[in-house]
Amino acid sequence: MGEQTMRERLRTFRAFGSFKAFGDGRYYYMYVLAAMAAAVFLTAAGAVAPARYRVEANQKSGYDITAPFDMVDEAQTERYAREASAAVPKAYAKNPAKVKEITDKAESFADMLVNEQKVFLDASGASASGAAGGGTGAAGSGGGTSGASGAEAYTQLLLDRSVTRLVDKSDEFGVPISREQAAAILSGVAQNQLATFLNDFKQRVSAYAELEITPDNISGRALALQNAILSTYANQNLKNMAALFAQSALEVNVEEDREKTEERRNEAYAGALERKIVISKGDRILSVDDRVSQDTMALLQSYGMIETGKPNARQMLRLAIVVGCATVLLALYAARFFGRPGAPRGHVVLLAFLIVFGLFICRLIYPLGKLAAPVYIAPILIAYLLGLHAALAAHMYIIVVMAMFSGMDVATLLIYMIGGILAATLTYSAAQRSRLTWAALVLSVVNAGLFVVFANDIMAPATYYADAAILFSMSLASALLSMGLIALGESAFNTATPLRLTELSSGNTPLLMRLSFEAPGTHHHSLMVSYMSEQAAHEIGANAYVAKAGALYHDVGKLNNPEFFTENQSGVNPHDELPPEKSASIIISHTGEGLELCARAKLPKAVMDIVKEHHGDTPVMYFYKKAQKLYGEENALLEDYRYPGPRPTSRESAIVMLADSCEAAIRSSGMRDEQEIDGWVEKIVKQKLDDGQLENSEITIRDLREIKKSFTRVLLGYYHTRVRYPDDQRQMAAQQAARALAAGHGAGGGAADGAAALPDKQRAGAME
Repeated sequence: MGEQTMRERLRTFRAFGSFKAFGDGRYYYMYVLAAMAAAVFLTAAGAVAPARYRVEANQKSGYDITAPFDMVDEAQTERYAREASAAVPKAYAKNPAKVKEITDKAESFADMLVNEQKVFLDASGASASGAAGGGTGAAGSGGGTSGASGAEAYTQLLLDRSVTRLVDKSDEFGVPISREQAAAILSGVAQNQLATFLNDFKQRVSAYAELEITPDNISGRALALQNAILSTYANQNLKNMAALFAQSALEVNVEEDREKTEERRNEAYAGALERKIVISKGDRILSVDDRVSQDTMALLQSYGMIETGKPNARQMLRLAIVVGCATVLLALYAARFFGRPGAPRGHVVLLAFLIVFGLFICRLIYPLGKLAAPVYIAPILIAYLLGLHAALAAHMYIIVVMAMFSGMDVATLLIYMIGGILAATLTYSAAQRSRLTWAALVLSVVNAGLFVVFANDIMAPATYYADAAILFSMSLASALLSMGLIALGESAFNTATPLRLTELSSGNTPLLMRLSFEAPGTHHHSLMVSYMSEQAAHEIGANAYVAKAGALYHDVGKLNNPEFFTENQSGVNPHDELPPEKSASIIISHTGEGLELCARAKLPKAVMDIVKEHHGDTPVMYFYKKAQKLYGEENALLEDYRYPGPRPTSRESAIVMLADSCEAAIRSSGMRDEQEIDGWVEKIVKQKLDDGQLENSEITIRDLREIKKSFTRVLLGYYHTRVRYPDDQRQMAAQQAARALAAGHGAGGGAADGAAALPDKQRAGAME
């Protein structure tokens, strides 16, 4: 199975690559799109490839050079990235031993203060006690005064010694204090106050020791700790001493983490490289007489803007890849609509032409401003001439290619995409010029509103409103210009647009005027079929304009021999004098003759297809059975009495076939009851379905159910019963007699296949 599939793919590839394939409709559209892709590439290449200049490094420039599009300055970006990497501070890891060393030092300092005060207070207390005892004894012998004086001198001596020790030990901790400060701390601070202060002091030092203290922030950390200590409520000399300790006690408590430092710097470098230094489109790169730096020279060379350097092949390669991928996606879409057998070749040519035309116009206009490009011309024209789906696919293609050379930002891209979808949706089915004008105004207002919204500021600066005005004007101009080009597209490519189909259905065309005068019965029948077809097409979502126009023209071939068709006869049937094979030939020929008349009138292909297909390959059963009776069953071949076909290839063509058969059968049978009409519509539709006439039309069972309901409703409304007065009854009797008289005369035609199940006398009247 796999080998067979591979062989089939190789055959397809070889077939596509051969010149014989150019005449094959399956590959024709692919050649057209390939040519379109080449034209698109050449159109966009001029914008993508910048101008080239003769400049040299370290020499003066002879040109004013501006950026032709958004340009990335790789050299400047690289320099900024290196600077960002170098600016990243070193990473550190905290050293627990250093943290403990700082807290232990603070603990030792606090203990030293407590011990020195305790030693002094203990010694001075013992001295005071001894002096008091000696004073009592001396008082009794008259020597008290001398004892008190000695105690004070001794206490002063003890204080001097304690001050000396405290000053020396403070120096060991790196805290230079004066003797006056030491004396004030030892003798002027109560023990409980000292203990409270030192507990708070140790907690603060411990907290700061837990922080990362680096060579860069150690001064700041020390100052912060000093301020924290000085803000407490305590003896000023004590606070000053503790603040001096904080300045010397804090040390760097971290070690450099080289691996983490390198990682952070690499991250900063990579992040800076992602934030490209962009020279916006239109910004000046060099002015006349500016000296060309090495960096500027490198920038110009990288974009192929140096005359002596290599062209910018990278930009061309990017454009080729984008155009190629977009064309492949468009080809997948086109295969669905233009690659099937019988698909009109002119449509894919029109699609390709309008895409290239739209891009060419945008290429010419966009240098005036990114909001000035008339991007809506192509989607409006394609939607109106080829349909909504083709317009949406083409618009996405144009936007993708435009993004390569126009420097559109995301907001502009979204506005163009949304605007194109809106433009195509509003115009693809417009049948009046007033609706096209209304659609142009709506498109312009919505685009301007979208711009203000995407500007993210409703009270935007004047520049925003100026840009919104440009976008409004561009949208309106695109739509109005498209309206003017629609008529050219209709005539040049013979497309079935709603506006043209409406004009063709007005009844004022030469063919319909002839039909109304030369074959009034056929004209009346065509009007009924057109109304039935239009309503049914609306019900199933088919193209009602095509169905209506096709139904009006489906029987114009009867103009060549109108008297051979029952609806145009007045009692005389020329088929009575002809053999059945000749009668069948005349009846069958009306499809081919109608096709010739439509071709001379240059009707759209969609209408001509209905004229050609509305009988499919059904047989003219009335004359076939007549031949069997005359020549014998073995001598009458059914194939000689069949229409040439083809069978309906569209839903609109299938609708007209069914409406044609149902209207003729109901009109000739004289049925007026709802159940009878519904029953015969059901039988005729089933007959077509069973005969395979609808298998190529892509019509569904659900569609058929809705079509039958619509037919019954229309026929019942037209052929409804009413109370008959005596004169009406006599007239009815006369009509029935005339019908009975004509029942034996064949007037056969297209409705014979739809009325084949009728009794013989009624079937003859149903012939077209």
